[in-house]
Amino acid sequence: MQLYARSYPEDLAGVVAMNAVPPADPWLDESAPLMSEQERVDELAYYSGGEGTEDFDWNTSFTQLDATGPPPAVPVLVLISTATECESADDICGRTHGVYEAVMEELAATWPLGVYMTVDARHEIYYSPDAVAAIRQLVAAVRNPSLWVVSATPLPRTPQLESGASG
Repeated sequence: MQLYARSYPEDLAGVVAMNAVPPADPWLDESAPLMSEQERVDELAYYSGGEGTEDFDWNTSFTQLDATGPPPAVPVLVLISTATECESADDICGRTHGVYEAVMEELAATWPLGVYMTVDARHEIYYSPDAVAAIRQLVAAVRNPSLWVVSATPLPRTPQLESGASG
């Protein structure tokens, strides 16, 4: 998503990233100490497109991303599930979710009009009424950019519609 957006900004009106794969750096550096040895091996294999993964080389994609220009100034919503998506506080998801939140929050902040938002939902976040409402706000902002407000208040930042506007 990021690579496409930075490579073809003229084709972009807005971006929604839901429970996206976090950028390899800093994710791998910061989450690795919270993983077992086998979990680290599996995570590295996933990022390199190894067997049993989505066969997508995330490492190459993130290297290509680093070589592109800055993110375009379009409404961007980085939407992730809370730790509710994890089976347990002790599984890999539960142990690393705080790092995931921090990395994705930082990702949103790299976009001029980036907004970070969490939704209390399982991994299939698109079923969440709160996620649907946030996406509708982004669509409304694409139609009327004055509706997309990136708050300067403490995080989590959430998109806000001006009063009287419909999503």
